[in-house]
Amino acid sequence: MQKVSRFLLIISIFSICLIFSGCKNSYENMIEEFDGKYFMPEPKVYIPYSINSPDFNPKDMLAPSYVFPEDVYINLEAPENCTTYLWKIVDSKGNELSNPNEPESERVFYHAASDGFRVGEENILILTVTVTDSQGNITEYIDESVIIIKAQSDLDLEE
Repeated sequence: MQKVSRFLLIISIFSICLIFSGCKNSYENMIEEFDGKYFMPEPKVYIPYSINSPDFNPKDMLAPSYVFPEDVYINLEAPENCTTYLWKIVDSKGNELSNPNEPESERVFYHAASDGFRVGEENILILTVTVTDSQGNITEYIDESVIIIKAQSDLDLEE
């Protein structure tokens, strides 16, 4: 009889462990589903690097494209150690859009998505950096990225 009760005790402990391990996975899945439904995923953060870095590639200064909701601030960084920085916003027809915050000459582009960008359209962000070496030679590097600003109503429809 003792052997049977020990066996049943071991089986019940094993069953309880299985139940709790299943609950943990279900809980984590529930949190991930909630986050995916109600929160935008964080944009991939590109670590800024120096223009003098041996692996510097001007086409890697910006990601090929970004998608932001209209009620956030965009925060992008250009490579360090440049002489000048120029950020321009251009619409899909090639027209330069007005930029009320004027962050054009800063290394960091910190800009409200709702200001200067056309919502629901492809906007192009052009980054131009110049570097002056010790002999006074000027080198210019240009990269561009497609920026899409989604309206809050579009985000609500995705839910």
